[in-house]
Amino acid sequence: MSEYLVAIEAGNLLVTVEGEQDKYGFVRWLLVEAGDATLAAKRALSEVTSDEALYEKIENEECDSPAMTVKDVVQADGSEEAQQVAGTTVWYSMDARES
Repeated sequence: MSEYLVAIEAGNLLVTVEGEQDKYGFVRWLLVEAGDATLAAKRALSEVTSDEALYEKIENEECDSPAMTVKDVVQADGSEEAQQVAGTTVWYSMDARES
């Protein structure tokens, strides 16, 4: 089974999308919405690393795009494994999501 983590950011809304491929090859999308951008950014970050120092850096980072902040910080300061995951994570704007 394949799992995908997609962060969708629009204003202060970050949506974590997890897709799971079933035995027929279809992908089922589960949307987890969070109104608080920092909480959502932490949730997305927790998928790739448990580094508490990165959490603090996310909270103190001033950026209009929480999703890109998470990606940039993880790639700059995360472990090698976290960097690989962040590098292959797809970051969409809300407009790119199909309704």
